[in-house]
Order: sequence, then C-alpha cells, then structure tokens
Amino acid sequence: MAVAAAAFAKPPSVERRTIAPQQVDALGIRMQPADGSNAASLARYPAQVVVPVAQQRLVAAPLPALVESLQVAVGDEVRAGQVLAVLRSTQASELQRDVAQANSQADLARRNLERDEQLFAEGLIAQSRLEAARAQARQAQAQQLERRRALAQAGVGADGGAGQITLRAPIAGVVLEQHAVVGQRLEQAAPLYRIAALDPLWVEMQAPATDAASLARGSAVRIEAGPQAGRRDAAGIVGRVIALGQSVDAATQTLLVRAEVRAPAGALRPGQTVVAAVEVPGAASVRVPAAAVVDEGGAPVVFVEEAAGTFRRVPVTLGGSADGTATVTGIEAGARVVVQGTAALKAIFAAPPAAQ
Repeated sequence: MAVAAAAFAKPPSVERRTIAPQQVDALGIRMQPADGSNAASLARYPAQVVVPVAQQRLVAAPLPALVESLQVAVGDEVRAGQVLAVLRSTQASELQRDVAQANSQADLARRNLERDEQLFAEGLIAQSRLEAARAQARQAQAQQLERRRALAQAGVGADGGAGQITLRAPIAGVVLEQHAVVGQRLEQAAPLYRIAALDPLWVEMQAPATDAASLARGSAVRIEAGPQAGRRDAAGIVGRVIALGQSVDAATQTLLVRAEVRAPAGALRPGQTVVAAVEVPGAASVRVPAAAVVDEGGAPVVFVEEAAGTFRRVPVTLGGSADGTATVTGIEAGARVVVQGTAALKAIFAAPPAAQ
C-alpha cells in the first residue's frame, strides 16, 4: 500500500529551479524589473464617473401639454429658477378658470361678511346669520387657496397667457439630457430635461472580491487617467472612498467601490471612463505587467529571477489591474519578474525534479 501511495503522490512544491541559459532562450523567457514608483500601497481599477443621485433633477410636464418653446439645450449651464421651456395646455386653462372663479367667490363672500358684520353691529340681523356668513367666507377662502395651490403645482403663472405653463430649473447645474422638441405633444409626467449639479462627482469601481479586506471607507483615491477629458487632464484629481458594496456580483466576482471627488469644471464628465488608484493599508506594492501574474490553483504567483538561470516562485497578493499592469504585494521593487514564458516555467515547476 505504501508503494501505491507513493506512486500517486503529488510532486512536492518546488520554490526554485535552475535552467540552462540555452533553455531560457529556447523557451522565450524574458524578464522585467518590478516598478515601485508611485505604486506603494495603491490598488488601481478601471472606473466610471457618475452623478450622485441627490444632485439630479428630472424636469417633466405637470399636465398634458404642447411644447411651445425650449430655452436651453444639452450642455447648457442653468441657474435655479431659470426658464427652461414654455408649454401650452388645455387643462392649464381649466385650472386658470377655476382659480378666477374661486377668487370671485372668495371676494363675494368677504364683502357679504363685511356687510353682515355691520348689520349685526346695528342690531338688524341675528347672530345665526352672521355665523353663516363667516362660515361661507372661510369655505370660499379655503377653496381659493386649494385652487391656487393646484395652479402653482402645475407651473401655470398668473401672469402668463391662457393655458401657458412655464417650466423653470429646480436647481443650478448642467443640462445632461433633452427629451422633447418644439411642437411635440406630451403626456402628463413626460420628461423634458435632466439637470445635474456636477460638483462633487462619484467615481465607481468594480473591485475584485479578494480585495475587499484591504479596502476601507475614507481611503484616499487619485484619478490617474482621463482619456476623454478633452484638453483638461483628469490626472491628479483626488477624493475619498465613501461606500463599499455589501454584496458581490455573482458573474464577475466583484464589488462596488464608490469614491467622491471634486474636480475643476470640465475635468471629469458623467459617463467618462478613468483609472482610479485607491490607497490600500499594509505592505508596499509594486506594479508588474499583468502577464507576469500566473494563477496556480486559484492563488496568484510570479516567477522571479534570482540569478542567471535561477528562478523562484513567489506567492503574491493581487491588487487592482489596469492598462495591462497589475499591482501586487509580496515582491520588492526592482525584482526581475518573468513577463514572457510563464507557461513554460509553470510546467517546469510542476514537474518532478528528475523530469527537468
């Protein structure tokens, strides 16, 4: 039984192997120094710029209406209260008529009450008639207030034309979307514009679930690349991690990391893709080509050349990856890592020493 067990035993894990120089060349093994510049304690992830939900507003038609004019377009900056669009609505006309009628009834009830109060003071009418006049005046005032409130909620101005609805910007910001054109008939609640304040912004990353333990709220974040930022370079913009996802995406095995950043106007734009470097507590990290990291049974390793032809297998902790590079801890800056021929080295390390 001992002989059989030995026959099927897994070869012992070998951490070093020496290969003849001719074999190194034949296998196409190439090395590159690990880069320690600007990589200490940083994990890099592809990220996307988004607008915080609380800073967005959707401007919609309060009533079925016809679009008469649009005053702003996508990309325009607007002030709070600025006119965005003018609509024309039959229902708005009805509301205006209701308010006019309520105003007349309230005015009539007020004059009747003033007359009855005078007559009661002269002893010409009973107390009950005065109380009835007061009740009618209160009812008329309440109806007047209700109709005016409905008119205001519909955005119908008292100084506008019949059925005119004036839509104004609810916040100061930038017009991100436009959903209507002049002459279009809109249903109630149909959107016309989406407006957002662009300071601060969120940068959202999908980090590997294996990085969760090393990430924390409050960690510093630096935007390192912004290829779509136009003439302004997004590099150097800093922020803080404000939220970590509490669940892992089953398909990608990643979790959401959200940072808040403040950037000069135009430096970052919603929807833009950037690279975010997150400060990670713990050991200093280095950057290596992504091809240098080899998966061995679910654990990342790299092969390091210690001397000419002598290679060591080193387990590493994988941080973020972006632009063809990976951030790892477990090796020192300047270590010569294998970047080509890793598959051949993996096979050599997996074989029993006698098989070399």
